Amino acid sequence: MPSLGIYSDSSTAGKIASLLGSKGIEVHKEFEVNTVNPKNKEVISVKGGEKLNYSLLVAVPPHRGGQRFVKDSSSGGTTWAS
Repeated sequence: MPSLGIYSDSSTAGKIASLLGSKGIEVHKEFEVNTVNPKNKEVISVKGGEKLNYSLLVAVPPHRGGQRFVKDSSSGGTTWAS
């Protein structure tokens, strides 16, 4: 299951969020990127075309587990390593 926070452990996530906030660094956790315009230093959302300006963009690209992880329909869709 994807983490909706900065870090999966909520205690650590809170500390990281406080540290970043104290340095004026904004975190946008649920922003699905459609395009990045490096010339204008803006990132544009898939949903509604929302635009955010940035000075330094740090983003995690879409990713998923390897092929050895499969969903087992007989167990209610639980993910297993094969």
